[in-house]
Amino acid sequence: MALNKLLLVNGYLDDASGDKLPTAQGTAAGITTQRRNARGRDYDQCIFDAQAQRLCAKLFLHEMFQQDA
Repeated sequence: MALNKLLLVNGYLDDASGDKLPTAQGTAAGITTQRRNARGRDYDQCIFDAQAQRLCAKLFLHEMFQQDA
């Protein structure tokens, strides 16, 4: 499963607005956003601090070993 999908399924990201943005749980885990502009379009980019990066690795590894079982 893709990492974004794991974060969505586990409640760290929400895509109700069409964009993947951190939930309160995601923000508490260290996922923040930064406003960016590319080609005249504003968007929010998710930024993952060290704690959030460890969470991503943990979720990914857990998923990988679940599939092997």
